[in-house]
Amino acid sequence: MSRLLIAALLAAAPAHAKVSLRRVGDWLSNVTHPCHFPPKKKRFDASRWALTWSDEFNGSDGNACFTRPAMCQYIASWGVRPCPEETQAKLRGLDKCKWSVWHFKNYMAEAQHNFDANDVSVEDGMLVLTSRARTPAPAAKDCKTSPEWTAACPLSAGGVESRPYGADVTGFAQQHGRFEVRAKLPRTPGSWPAHWLMPHGQGLKWPDDGEIDIMESFGGQTRRVAFTLHWADGGHQQDGVRCALNLRRDFADDFHVFAVEWEPGEIRWFVDEYQVGKLRAKDRNKHRKRVRIPAHPFYWLLNTSISPMGMPPGEKLEPARFPTGKHYIDYVRVYRRK
Repeated sequence: MSRLLIAALLAAAPAHAKVSLRRVGDWLSNVTHPCHFPPKKKRFDASRWALTWSDEFNGSDGNACFTRPAMCQYIASWGVRPCPEETQAKLRGLDKCKWSVWHFKNYMAEAQHNFDANDVSVEDGMLVLTSRARTPAPAAKDCKTSPEWTAACPLSAGGVESRPYGADVTGFAQQHGRFEVRAKLPRTPGSWPAHWLMPHGQGLKWPDDGEIDIMESFGGQTRRVAFTLHWADGGHQQDGVRCALNLRRDFADDFHVFAVEWEPGEIRWFVDEYQVGKLRAKDRNKHRKRVRIPAHPFYWLLNTSISPMGMPPGEKLEPARFPTGKHYIDYVRVYRRK
């Protein structure tokens, strides 16, 4: 049942029937985009994988990776320099050898906020990416089209990445393996949390050399998540799968493990112990373009964006009434096949 049809039925239905119609729509969405409906689980067999890199976000252990200044990106992909002094205390628990922090205007399509180092912290054994309205709201009229990458937007959110930047940020990148993150998503309007991978290497670029989205959730609709592979073939191409949780729970209720197993010629996506999608090099997308499985190192990106994309019809972002959201990440782990 399409969203438009459900919306039309809801508009025409009497008040007492609207809840039932919503349940029917949710049920159909779960059946057509299942997370926990596949016929059997596919348990992670640790005996077949070796842990190569991880961050459990347990805070500072006193070594230099925690006591050194946090490094920020002030323009995406242009290198790093120390984060603003007023943000350093909040970033004390972050492993600065592994991560740089985003502190720039969001360049992503339809995003309506800044990335701000103030919205990144490590608390109680978790990386916390906050999304919020700025108080008082900045005077900027249109932060998205401002020529300044540090334009003051009325909304802000947090992001980090593991791209290596020499001695400034050792970072991490790996070709092939299992990339896994345990997280609880924010339940806020317009929220767009994402765990994804981008190519690392001289001369590699987007979309030609790929993007692997381990998990995205759009518009604050936390019952559904998406898993996508991007590449180029006569232009930007993509393919993947979406899935939904059961009717009484969503991905903001509790923590879930999102993972991708990336091997030569194949990518498999997982939610908890369920394999929810797979792409192979011999597959084709809806445009009949052959899937391109990347074969070079990728690095981590973890962030929350704020965008009207995916919000229910008729709803819009209202910075003056935007509630603070928290995107909790318990750990990230990377494995290689033994």
